[in-house]
Amino acid sequence: MKILLIDDDMIIHKVINHNLTEEGHTVYSAMSGEQAQKFLQLERDVDVIICDMMMPGISGSEFIDHLKNYYSKWMPSVIVISSLDEGNELMKRSGIKFNYFIHKPFEMSYLTGVLEHIMNSKKPNRQN
Repeated sequence: MKILLIDDDMIIHKVINHNLTEEGHTVYSAMSGEQAQKFLQLERDVDVIICDMMMPGISGSEFIDHLKNYYSKWMPSVIVISSLDEGNELMKRSGIKFNYFIHKPFEMSYLTGVLEHIMNSKKPNRQN
């Protein structure tokens, strides 16, 4: 799968990127919401977006809320990752659409399981 990974924590970013690449995924990296927006201006063909919630500048929730500006008919699956205990509830109350919430720290096997679930449930025909 093609995955856009957005996280400002260099260590977490490197670990996730390395593991997902080792599993055969194509991983595009952004260290901020701004970098991710610039990426999507050029390339929208991603299956999954993994986005940290707390980042300087454009937060993860702000970035996710703006995804509708890039995708009119089809939206990639969105996985929110956060160390905030109340992160899942905050995202739900915000009304911003996301598919999965994973609390940091997490086992890579858990993220892998979520990605497998996404891969198995993806519809074959999609349009941006």
